[in-house]
Amino acid sequence: MNKVLKVFHKGEILSTGLIILYIIFTLVYQQYMFNEVLKTNLITMFLGFLIVFNYITSANFNLKNFRINKTTILAIVLIIFVLINSFLIRHEILVGAIFSIIITGVIGKKINEFKSEPWLLLFPFWFLVFYIFMRLQINPSPSEIFLNSRNYVSFYLIITVLPYYYVSLKNKKKYNSIPAFVTVFLCLYALGRSGIVASILILLAILLPRFNKKDRIKLFVSIILLLILFVSLSDFFLEEMSELNKFENVDNFLNDDGRSSIVSLYFQKMDFYSFLFGMDTVNQLSQVLATYSHVHSSLLAFHSTVGIASLLFFYHLYKKSKVFIKENLPLLFLLLALTIRASTDVGMLFAFFDYVFWMFLFYPFEIKKIKKIKKIK
Repeated sequence: MNKVLKVFHKGEILSTGLIILYIIFTLVYQQYMFNEVLKTNLITMFLGFLIVFNYITSANFNLKNFRINKTTILAIVLIIFVLINSFLIRHEILVGAIFSIIITGVIGKKINEFKSEPWLLLFPFWFLVFYIFMRLQINPSPSEIFLNSRNYVSFYLIITVLPYYYVSLKNKKKYNSIPAFVTVFLCLYALGRSGIVASILILLAILLPRFNKKDRIKLFVSIILLLILFVSLSDFFLEEMSELNKFENVDNFLNDDGRSSIVSLYFQKMDFYSFLFGMDTVNQLSQVLATYSHVHSSLLAFHSTVGIASLLFFYHLYKKSKVFIKENLPLLFLLLALTIRASTDVGMLFAFFDYVFWMFLFYPFEIKKIKKIKKIK
């Protein structure tokens, strides 16, 4: 029993367990796993509120000494703009978006402060991998893994593997490369372009610390050559799979699924008012949504909900990326992987998995602290 407890940092047993359960139950609910065993999101919401309650009542949370940092201010600003959008644009209160900011913000902060063994955060990832292979045994087509789209194979793999590598790289702890290689393999198998690029960025992130500065150039060149090789062989690869008659719609690999049309129409419909406060996509993009069902981009969906506040959000991420460049370069590649994957599908901002963005946002501005100390000296 003592050996088991050693993998947990003091006070993190309950919060870690709740976060793992939250992610797993959210996956089951979001992708209708196991014959839609979860019909509602009540369990996920309940677990989310338990995580928030656990955080507020934890020994580390002291209201008297509580300081509102820039990330907390950002969360408050987003809530304000969600309310503005609710009253002025959509004429209904977007309760889900507000809950998402609170719950996933707390989870992101908890992951950022995670001190236990990082491999604990891999439970949702391996659960997802198990489910994917289970579905592939029934039907080898990646389109049949989830009910909505094969693109979500890479989407959820990347979301579930990122916390493990983020915590490992941030805390300078040893990590296993197998999850990254599994992610690349399954993303290639699912034929999702942004997923392939994002998974390779994750692989690059975990390989960087294992190479010195001179060898990193060789690593970059090798990755680029592999990408060129993949693109060169993609036509042959897709043709071969089509002949096997096991994969559906492989000819759509180079099709953008209407994303360019959606983005184009979104900017056409945008005026100064919607730029500031967001857009009601259901009514203003009804023609496109009738064909494509959603906006195919978490970033567009995000702007449509908070308007100009989305720029503040991404400016904050940009500031963090500058810290990563100087302090911890692999984290920059992880952030790029997340941003690329979120840009081509809905499912984040605002949703149950936004904690992945928040964990990056809660990364401390260590460089500024160092500069201040130097000035004092």
